[in-house]
Amino acid sequence: MAGIPTELQDASKWLMAWSDTAVAEPQPEPFQEQFKPIRAFECPITLTSRYLVIKTISLIPEGRRWKFAGNLKVYQNYPVGTIAGSKTEIGRYPIFLNANKIVQIPDIAPQYTIELSDAYWLRNLYLEVYEYTGAFNSGNDELLESVSDDLTEIKSVLLGE
Repeated sequence: MAGIPTELQDASKWLMAWSDTAVAEPQPEPFQEQFKPIRAFECPITLTSRYLVIKTISLIPEGRRWKFAGNLKVYQNYPVGTIAGSKTEIGRYPIFLNANKIVQIPDIAPQYTIELSDAYWLRNLYLEVYEYTGAFNSGNDELLESVSDDLTEIKSVLLGE
């Protein structure tokens, strides 16, 4: 992912926003060797950070080679207007088991919600969501200062100072 700010390396700027666990229930007799699909993880809070870290942990049964934890879906909520109460998907990211993934949320929604779903075969899954809470140095201040210095230099050349 290109363009990730170096500020994200500061561990003190990350805060756990939410965590949850899902465990599949065995099917009733005579299918107790099979499991009901685990539910989707629907984050109950609204998030605002442009960067998240998604961490998943799962005990994979012996003989299985599962790697996929599901799709992280990002939704923009519309509180007013003709589409009030609806949510529109603005991003989808594959998430893998027993791994951390940094996700850059599109800058089109000031607030959003997330959901992790689609890995119905898993028997258990623990999910942690970390939100970046720090500020970013956009570089605009340095650019403005540089332009101001350049203008001062041009002015002195033109005026013969």
